[in-house]
Parts: sequence; C-alpha cells; structure tokens
Amino acid sequence: QWLRKDGTPIWVNRTVSRAGDDGDPQPYLIQVIEDISERKRIESNLARLARARRVMAEVNKALVHATEETALLQRICDILVGESGYRQAWIGLAEHDAAKSIRIAGTAGYEPGYLEKNKGSWADDAPHQGVMGHVIASGESYVTQNIWS
Repeated sequence: QWLRKDGTPIWVNRTVSRAGDDGDPQPYLIQVIEDISERKRIESNLARLARARRVMAEVNKALVHATEETALLQRICDILVGESGYRQAWIGLAEHDAAKSIRIAGTAGYEPGYLEKNKGSWADDAPHQGVMGHVIASGESYVTQNIWS
C-alpha cells in the first residue's frame, strides 16, 4: 500500500526487472507500478460476502438443530463473533415490564458482567436508552461503522 501525493492510500503492484544483456556494462532496471486499488476493493467485498454466506449457513444450521431459544440465541452470538470477525455481539429482547427493560438473551466477545451493568431501557424517557433501546422503541434499524463517533 502506498500514499499518493495528496495523502490518499492506494494499493499498487510493483514489478522491477533488470534490463540489458548479461554482457552489458551498464544494465538498468525497468519498474512498472500498477494501481490495483479497485481489485483490492473488489477482493475485500468478495471476502465480506463470503463471510456473510458462511455466517448465514452456520446460523441456519443452528436454527435447524435448536431445541430451546436461549441456546439458539447464544449460539448465534458465538457464530457472529467466531465466524464473521465481529469483535462483539449481543441479542437483547424487549421486556414489557414497567421499566421497559432489555433482557440480554445472548452475548459473545464481552467481559463477563459488562452488559449487565450497562443495560438500557427502551422507554422514551429513559436516561440510558442507548442504541438498542432506540431501535426497539422506534422499530428502525441502526448501523454504525465507528462506535466511538
């Protein structure tokens, strides 16, 4: 990977060959640099799609073999972290209690107890509604590429 003059990164394929015959007193080198950024982008997308297909196949297998919901939801989290490359996954279920709490039904990749102490609510006036609470309350999907921002 190289940087262009404007600072944007690009992927390149660099080929260097010696030119001239063996008896040439001043051999020289020929260098060809090819921008392969588009190829790398396509390869990355194909790898991502292959991972998604693998995850779907594993989740389908877990679904077929499931005997109880709790084990299935935990297995799905384990698959997401183990097969897809996600660092963390959790499944929360909306409770219809007075606090409109979110029950943790499956988790993988978190320190034990982390989610339990940071549980949110899906109540509109909850001080710690969080992303999961917002998704449950609004019914809208939420996607983030950078959790810090």
